Amino acid sequence: MKNTSMRLFYFVTFISTLLFVLFLFFRYEDIKTTLFEEQKYKTSLVANTAHVQFVHYEELLSLLGNHLLSNAIYKNKVLSQQLFESIFALNKEVLGFGLIDTQGNYLALSSNLDPKTMPNLLQKKETKETFLEAIASDKMVIGRTYYLANVDEWVVPLRKAIHDKEGHVIALMTVGLKLHSMNSFFNNFNLNHSHLLALVNYAQGEDSIYRIYYHGDENVAKEKLYNTPVETKIHNNYMESVMKMNHISADVLYNGDSIVSLPYSFKAKGAWGKSIYGALSYNQRYNYYTLTGYYNSYRQNYFFHSIKIYILGYLLSQLMLYLFFRYVSKLNHEKEVALAYESLHDSLTKLPNKKFLYENFGSFVQKNRLFALIYIDIDNFKNINDNFGHPVGDKLLREIAARVQNFIQKDAMLIREGGDELILLHGIEDEKSTHLYNDINKLLEETYVVDNMEFKLGSSIGIALYPKDSSDLTELLSMSDMAMYEAKKLKNTYTLYNSKLKEIQHKNVQIDQELRYALSREEVFVVYQPQINADGTLYGVEALIRWKSSKLGNVTPDVFIPIAEESNLIVGLGRFVIQRAIHEILEVKEKLNIPLQLSINLSIKQLLSSSFIENLLQDSAPLRNNYNTITFEITERLFIEDIDHVLPKLNFLKEKGFQISLDDFGTGYSSFSILKNLPINELKIDKSFIDELLVNNDTHIFSKSIITIGHDLSMKTVAEGVETQMQVALLKEQKCDIFQGYYFSKPLTKSDLIAYITDNGFIP
Repeated sequence: MKNTSMRLFYFVTFISTLLFVLFLFFRYEDIKTTLFEEQKYKTSLVANTAHVQFVHYEELLSLLGNHLLSNAIYKNKVLSQQLFESIFALNKEVLGFGLIDTQGNYLALSSNLDPKTMPNLLQKKETKETFLEAIASDKMVIGRTYYLANVDEWVVPLRKAIHDKEGHVIALMTVGLKLHSMNSFFNNFNLNHSHLLALVNYAQGEDSIYRIYYHGDENVAKEKLYNTPVETKIHNNYMESVMKMNHISADVLYNGDSIVSLPYSFKAKGAWGKSIYGALSYNQRYNYYTLTGYYNSYRQNYFFHSIKIYILGYLLSQLMLYLFFRYVSKLNHEKEVALAYESLHDSLTKLPNKKFLYENFGSFVQKNRLFALIYIDIDNFKNINDNFGHPVGDKLLREIAARVQNFIQKDAMLIREGGDELILLHGIEDEKSTHLYNDINKLLEETYVVDNMEFKLGSSIGIALYPKDSSDLTELLSMSDMAMYEAKKLKNTYTLYNSKLKEIQHKNVQIDQELRYALSREEVFVVYQPQINADGTLYGVEALIRWKSSKLGNVTPDVFIPIAEESNLIVGLGRFVIQRAIHEILEVKEKLNIPLQLSINLSIKQLLSSSFIENLLQDSAPLRNNYNTITFEITERLFIEDIDHVLPKLNFLKEKGFQISLDDFGTGYSSFSILKNLPINELKIDKSFIDELLVNNDTHIFSKSIITIGHDLSMKTVAEGVETQMQVALLKEQKCDIFQGYYFSKPLTKSDLIAYITDNGFIP
C-alpha cells in the first residue's frame, strides 16, 4: 500500500504537472496576444500623434513661408528673426527656422543659427535628395536626420515648398526639430529600454531607407543609427512578417483608405540580430513607418513575472501533495505493518498464529536438527467460559500463554492454534527424553489467579517428533493432533505419536475415502429407534444413519460421523437422512394409519450450510406443511459456539412448525442461562446421566432438575439410553415424558419397525 500511495502521488503529480504546463502554454499564448494588442495600440497612438505633429508643422511652415514672401519680409533680417522668435516661444522643440531659395541658399534664418555655418542643402549629401523631393512635392517632406555640429544637435528637418499664384515653387520653408529635446514629442511616449520605437523614412524607396527616430536598448552610436540606411533584407523581413501575420498585401499597407494605416503585427529579427515583436503603421502623406515593439527578453520577463505566483502556488501544491501522500504512505505502511503483525499473530495472546508457523517453519528447521512439535489442549477450559464468562476465560488464556512463553527456550516457537489450544515447537536433545512434556503438564496445572479467583487446570498434550515421525509440517500437526486426542481420553497427560496412532490415521483416511462413495453406492441406510410415551403409547422414532461398506463392512456411526463432520461430507449424508426418513416414515404412517413423530439429528455444518433451508423445504414437501411431525435434534454445543448464525435459522424452523429438541442436554454448563431464550420444544437427557441414575445420587438429583426445568419452560423431556425397568420407573417418578433405549427396542429398519409397531399393539 505504501508503493500504491506513492504511485498515486506520481500519477497525480504527472497529471497536475501536465495540466500546469498546458495552463502555462495557454497563458503564454494569451500573453503573446495581449502584448501584440498592446503594441498595436501603442503603434496607433504614436503614429497618430506623430501625424498630428507633422500636420501642425506643415501648416506652420506654409503660414511662415507665405508670410515672409508676401511682403518681402524675409529681406528684413530683423523682422524675419522677430517672427521666428515668436514661434520659438510656442514650439520649444524647434532648433531653428529657415527660408531657402530653390538653389539651396538661405534667404532668412532664425537668430540662433549663423548663415555662415549652415550648409547649402543642394550640396550636402544628407539633404540633397529630400531637398529636391520637397521642391517637387506639394506636401511637407521629412528629411534625413542628421547631426548639426555648430549647435551639437541631431536634427529632424521638415521642408515645405512655397508656391506663387501660378503654382511655381519660389522657395522652401524649413524647420529643424531637436531629436532629443525634453520638449520633443519623440520623447513623450515613456518607453522603457525593453521597448522599441522607430520612425523610418520610406520616401526614397527601399534603397535608401533611413531612420527618422529610433529608441531601443541597443548600445549603437547615433551616427550608425541615422547615417546608415536600413538594410533591404531587414526591411523585407519586416514587410514579409506583416503581410504573413495579417494576411494582407503590400498594396493594402501602402495604399490603404487611411492616411495613417491600421497597425499591423509583425515578428522579425531587427538590424542588430534581436527578435522583435510589435506592430507597424505606414503614413501615406509623409511616407514613413511608425514601428513599436518589444524584445523577446521583455516577453519572457513579462511572462515569468505574470506566472511566478502560479509557479509558487504549483510548487506549494506539489509540496503539500507530497507531504500529504507521504503522510498517507506512512500511515499505510504502519497499517501494513500492523496488518502483517495481526495476520501472523493472535489478537488475544499476541502469540504467533498458524500462518506464522507455516511461514517460519523452514527457518526453524534450519536452526533445530531435532525438535518436538507439541500440541497442547487445556482440559475442560470450556467450563471456565460457560461459568465465569469469556472475559475471565480470555484473561486466563493470556496467563497460560505467558506462563508457557516464560518457561520455554528463547529459540522455541509458541503458537496459538485457536480456542484453548497451543502449538509448541521446542528443540530436544534426545527423542526418548520426556521430562519436557512432564514439566509442561506440571506447569499448566499450577494454580492461576484471575480477578481474585483461583483456577486449577490440566492439559492434554500430543507430541510428534521431527524428523523421526515426519519432516512435513502438515503431517506433524496431524500426528500431534491425533496424539493429543488420545491424551485427552485420560486428561492431564501427554501422548507421543506412535505407529498405532498412525494405523488409526490410515484407517480414518480409508474411511474418509470410502465414505465419499457411500451414497452413490447405496451403502448408507436409515434405521429407527422407537420413542415411548410415559403412559406406554408410541410417541415416535429417531432416525439414525448406518453404513455398511462394501470394502470396510459395518462402520459404526461413532467412527464415521466425526470423519464426515471433518470432511464436510456430513452435509450430504444429513440431507440423505432427511429425505429417506421422511419418505419411509410417511409410508409407515400411511400403511398403519397411525400418528408418528420423526426425530432427525442435525449437525452444525449441515445447519450452517447456505442451502440448508432451501433444501429442507424442498425435501419436506411430501409432508404437505405438516412440519410439526418432524423434530430436529441439535446439541447444545451448537448454541454455545455458533449461536449468532444458528439462532435465526432455528427461529425460522420453529415458525414453520418444526419441533426442536436439545440433544445430550446436561453435558454442558451454560445451557441453563440461555435455555429460556432458545426456540426449544424438547429436552433430551444424555445417556451418561441415565447410566448413573441408580448409582449416583447427584445424577439422580440432576436428572430431576432437568425434567423440572423442561416442564417449567413448557418443554417435553426425553430420556435416551434407557436400558432397565428400574431406570424407567425412576424417570417416570420424576415425570419424564418420553423414553428411548434398548429397554424398549434397538434401532430398526423400516420393515422391522412396522412389525414392532404391529406386534406391540401400538395400532389403535
